[in-house]
Amino acid sequence: MVHWNYDGIVNAIVSADYPADRMQAVINNFMQDFSSESEKEFEDMQAWRDLAKKTACEVLGETPSKTYAPSLSELVGQLKKVLSKEVQQLPDEEAMNVPSLFEEWKPDITVVAGERRYFAKELYKCVQGHKTQSDWTPDITPALWTKVSLDEWPQWVQPTGAHDAYNAGDKVTFEGQHYISLINGNVWSPTAYPAGWKLEP
Repeated sequence: MVHWNYDGIVNAIVSADYPADRMQAVINNFMQDFSSESEKEFEDMQAWRDLAKKTACEVLGETPSKTYAPSLSELVGQLKKVLSKEVQQLPDEEAMNVPSLFEEWKPDITVVAGERRYFAKELYKCVQGHKTQSDWTPDITPALWTKVSLDEWPQWVQPTGAHDAYNAGDKVTFEGQHYISLINGNVWSPTAYPAGWKLEP
């Protein structure tokens, strides 16, 4: 005769719909992008686990615990608030490993040059301080934001002034070709001012 205990009942019910490999996949997916879809998937799994706990209590005649147990999304939100200042200190190489730990880009907030924000599963760096607007998202405003990238030859973006101008040695891709800036304060494209750039074969 099988003698069920609380953990055994909960695990049996949970694993019926969420075996270990599926559960791990749901958690990994959520931790990697924090999108509304992955959050919904995770919350569904949490709801299933809560139902399993309730069922186990009913079977055993126990009273469900009133202890507060935050969901993973709540814990992640709290973690991001705690780490918000620390992650801004990371160099781009390390920041690229944990982009979703950065605060998300939102409209109607004040950002400063150099600050990084998470948007559409990408990490962006503020080029010049401003108050964000819903129609100035990072992906369409290169004068305000640049995508954080470890690409050796990132796409050339038109500088808006001295603060985001290219300096001697900076590498870019322009019209499918690689160029290296020969001067500091370079705000011209390779075609607008060829003398400011060296074409790499």
